[in-house]
Amino acid sequence: RVRSHALAFSFRVPEGSTVEGDYEFGENGFATLARTFRDGESLSLHFGAEPVIKDTPGGRYVQRGTLVYALSIPARAEVDTVSYDYMHGKMPEEPGFDCLNLYPAGSWKWALAPDAMAVFERDGKASGYPWEVPPVSVRIPACGIQGWDLEEERFTPHNPAHPERASEENQTLTLVPYGCTLLRLTVFPIFATSK
Repeated sequence: RVRSHALAFSFRVPEGSTVEGDYEFGENGFATLARTFRDGESLSLHFGAEPVIKDTPGGRYVQRGTLVYALSIPARAEVDTVSYDYMHGKMPEEPGFDCLNLYPAGSWKWALAPDAMAVFERDGKASGYPWEVPPVSVRIPACGIQGWDLEEERFTPHNPAHPERASEENQTLTLVPYGCTLLRLTVFPIFATSK
Protein backbone atom coordinates (compact mmCIF):
# COMPACT_ATOMS: atom_id res chain seq x y z
CA ARG A 1 0.00 0.00 0.00
CA VAL A 2 1.42 3.41 -1.00
CA ARG A 3 0.89 6.18 1.51
CA SER A 4 0.56 9.79 0.51
CA HIS A 5 0.48 13.08 2.35
CA ALA A 6 -0.49 16.60 1.31
CA LEU A 7 2.30 19.06 2.06
CA ALA A 8 2.91 22.74 1.43
CA PHE A 9 6.69 23.15 1.10
CA SER A 10 7.92 26.78 1.32
CA PHE A 11 11.40 28.08 0.68
CA ARG A 12 13.12 31.40 0.02
CA VAL A 13 14.37 31.92 -3.52
CA PRO A 14 17.81 33.60 -3.39
CA GLU A 15 17.96 37.01 -5.05
CA GLY A 16 18.87 36.76 -8.72
CA SER A 17 17.78 33.10 -8.91
CA THR A 18 15.15 31.62 -11.15
CA VAL A 19 12.78 28.80 -10.26
CA GLU A 20 10.83 26.72 -12.75
CA GLY A 21 7.79 24.70 -11.83
CA ASP A 22 4.31 24.94 -10.38
CA TYR A 23 5.05 27.23 -7.43
CA GLU A 24 3.04 29.96 -5.78
CA PHE A 25 5.17 33.03 -5.18
CA GLY A 26 4.55 35.07 -2.05
CA GLU A 27 6.09 37.99 -0.24
CA ASN A 28 9.76 38.43 0.66
CA GLY A 29 11.01 36.09 -2.05
CA PHE A 30 9.29 32.93 -0.79
CA ALA A 31 7.83 30.25 -3.05
CA THR A 32 5.49 27.43 -2.04
CA LEU A 33 4.90 24.08 -3.66
CA ALA A 34 1.60 22.62 -2.41
CA ARG A 35 0.87 19.08 -3.56
CA THR A 36 0.44 15.51 -2.44
CA PHE A 37 3.64 13.53 -2.05
CA ARG A 38 3.77 9.73 -2.11
CA ASP A 39 5.90 7.63 0.21
CA GLY A 40 9.52 7.59 -0.98
CA GLU A 41 9.11 10.52 -3.33
CA SER A 42 11.75 13.27 -3.11
CA LEU A 43 12.00 16.91 -4.07
CA SER A 44 15.16 18.48 -5.46
CA LEU A 45 15.70 22.23 -5.73
CA HIS A 46 18.22 23.75 -8.11
CA PHE A 47 18.56 27.52 -8.11
CA GLY A 48 19.88 28.99 -11.31
CA ALA A 49 21.44 32.41 -10.90
CA GLU A 50 23.46 34.76 -13.03
CA PRO A 51 26.09 37.05 -11.51
CA VAL A 52 24.75 40.52 -10.78
CA ILE A 53 26.88 43.66 -10.55
CA LYS A 54 25.55 45.87 -7.76
CA ASP A 55 26.23 49.51 -7.03
CA THR A 56 27.14 50.64 -3.56
CA PRO A 57 28.55 53.96 -2.30
CA GLY A 58 32.06 54.24 -3.72
CA GLY A 59 31.95 51.38 -6.21
CA ARG A 60 30.50 48.10 -7.42
CA TYR A 61 30.58 44.50 -6.29
CA VAL A 62 29.58 41.15 -7.84
CA GLN A 63 27.02 38.81 -6.31
CA ARG A 64 25.52 35.54 -7.51
CA GLY A 65 22.65 34.21 -5.44
CA THR A 66 23.73 34.53 -1.82
CA LEU A 67 27.47 34.62 -2.56
CA VAL A 68 29.49 37.83 -2.85
CA TYR A 69 32.60 37.48 -5.01
CA ALA A 70 36.00 39.11 -4.51
CA LEU A 71 39.42 39.28 -6.12
CA SER A 72 41.84 37.26 -4.01
CA ILE A 73 45.02 39.31 -3.58
CA PRO A 74 48.33 37.55 -2.84
CA ALA A 75 49.35 38.61 0.68
CA ARG A 76 52.57 39.20 2.56
CA ALA A 77 52.17 38.85 6.36
CA GLU A 78 54.23 40.66 8.99
CA VAL A 79 54.02 40.07 12.74
CA ASP A 80 52.81 43.22 14.52
CA THR A 81 54.26 43.67 18.02
CA VAL A 82 53.06 47.24 18.62
CA SER A 83 50.73 47.82 21.58
CA TYR A 84 48.03 50.17 20.26
CA ASP A 85 46.10 52.56 22.53
CA TYR A 86 42.72 51.42 21.16
CA MET A 87 43.63 47.84 22.15
CA HIS A 88 44.24 48.96 25.78
CA GLY A 89 47.67 47.36 25.79
CA LYS A 90 46.34 43.88 25.00
CA MET A 91 48.68 41.58 23.12
CA PRO A 92 48.30 37.88 22.26
CA GLU A 93 49.63 35.66 25.01
CA GLU A 94 49.39 32.31 23.25
CA PRO A 95 52.30 31.19 21.05
CA GLY A 96 51.26 30.86 17.42
CA PHE A 97 48.53 33.51 17.72
CA ASP A 98 50.54 36.50 16.58
CA CYS A 99 48.93 39.73 15.45
CA LEU A 100 49.49 39.98 11.71
CA ASN A 101 49.42 42.83 9.25
CA LEU A 102 48.65 41.75 5.70
CA TYR A 103 50.06 43.66 2.75
CA PRO A 104 49.35 43.17 -0.95
CA ALA A 105 52.03 41.04 -2.61
CA GLY A 106 50.38 41.25 -6.01
CA SER A 107 48.21 43.43 -8.18
CA TRP A 108 45.13 44.90 -6.47
CA LYS A 109 44.50 48.26 -8.15
CA TRP A 110 41.59 47.43 -10.46
CA ALA A 111 38.40 49.19 -11.55
CA LEU A 112 35.32 47.98 -13.41
CA ALA A 113 33.83 49.70 -16.45
CA PRO A 114 30.15 50.68 -16.08
CA ASP A 115 29.13 48.17 -18.78
CA ALA A 116 31.21 45.24 -17.43
CA MET A 117 29.47 41.85 -17.68
CA ALA A 118 30.29 39.03 -15.27
CA VAL A 119 30.45 35.39 -16.45
CA PHE A 120 29.85 32.54 -13.98
CA GLU A 121 32.01 29.39 -14.10
CA ARG A 122 31.72 26.09 -12.24
CA ASP A 123 34.87 24.00 -11.76
CA GLY A 124 33.74 21.39 -9.26
CA LYS A 125 37.26 20.61 -8.04
CA ALA A 126 37.17 22.22 -4.58
CA SER A 127 40.16 21.35 -2.45
CA GLY A 128 41.90 22.53 0.68
CA TYR A 129 40.50 24.59 3.50
CA PRO A 130 38.66 26.87 3.02
CA TRP A 131 38.87 26.01 -0.66
CA GLU A 132 42.27 26.73 -2.09
CA VAL A 133 40.65 26.02 -5.45
CA PRO A 134 37.00 27.16 -5.18
CA PRO A 135 34.49 25.18 -7.26
CA VAL A 136 32.85 28.37 -8.57
CA SER A 137 34.19 31.65 -9.87
CA VAL A 138 33.19 34.72 -11.85
CA ARG A 139 35.21 36.25 -14.67
CA ILE A 140 34.88 39.98 -15.28
CA PRO A 141 36.73 42.58 -17.38
CA ALA A 142 38.61 45.26 -15.47
CA CYS A 143 41.40 47.74 -16.01
CA GLY A 144 44.39 48.51 -13.83
CA ILE A 145 44.35 51.97 -12.27
CA GLN A 146 47.07 54.28 -10.97
CA GLY A 147 47.29 56.75 -8.12
CA TRP A 148 45.45 54.53 -5.64
CA ASP A 149 47.81 53.67 -2.81
CA LEU A 150 47.62 52.34 0.72
CA GLU A 151 47.15 55.11 3.27
CA GLU A 152 50.28 55.54 5.40
CA GLU A 153 51.62 52.53 3.43
CA ARG A 154 49.40 50.34 5.58
CA PHE A 155 45.67 51.11 5.62
CA THR A 156 43.02 50.31 3.04
CA PRO A 157 42.31 53.46 1.01
CA HIS A 158 38.86 54.69 0.03
CA ASN A 159 37.92 53.93 -3.54
CA PRO A 160 38.90 56.78 -5.87
CA ALA A 161 35.93 58.78 -7.16
CA HIS A 162 37.57 59.21 -10.59
CA PRO A 163 40.05 56.38 -11.18
CA GLU A 164 42.77 56.91 -13.75
CA ARG A 165 43.60 54.06 -16.10
CA ALA A 166 47.09 52.57 -15.94
CA SER A 167 46.61 51.29 -19.52
CA GLU A 168 43.97 51.24 -22.25
CA GLU A 169 43.77 47.44 -22.18
CA ASN A 170 41.16 45.58 -20.14
CA GLN A 171 42.09 42.32 -18.49
CA THR A 172 39.85 39.50 -17.31
CA LEU A 173 39.89 39.02 -13.54
CA THR A 174 38.76 35.84 -11.80
CA LEU A 175 36.70 36.51 -8.68
CA VAL A 176 36.01 33.82 -6.08
CA PRO A 177 33.55 33.61 -3.18
CA TYR A 178 34.43 36.19 -0.51
CA GLY A 179 34.94 33.48 2.14
CA CYS A 180 37.69 31.86 0.02
CA THR A 181 39.93 34.91 0.32
CA LEU A 182 42.31 36.24 2.96
CA LEU A 183 43.20 39.61 1.46
CA ARG A 184 40.68 40.79 -1.11
CA LEU A 185 39.21 43.51 -3.28
CA THR A 186 35.42 43.29 -3.14
CA VAL A 187 34.08 46.76 -3.97
CA PHE A 188 35.69 47.98 -7.18
CA PRO A 189 35.99 51.60 -8.29
CA ILE A 190 34.03 52.50 -11.44
CA PHE A 191 35.19 54.30 -14.56
CA ALA A 192 32.84 57.01 -15.78
CA THR A 193 33.08 55.61 -19.32
CA SER A 194 34.37 52.31 -20.66
CA LYS A 195 37.09 51.93 -23.28
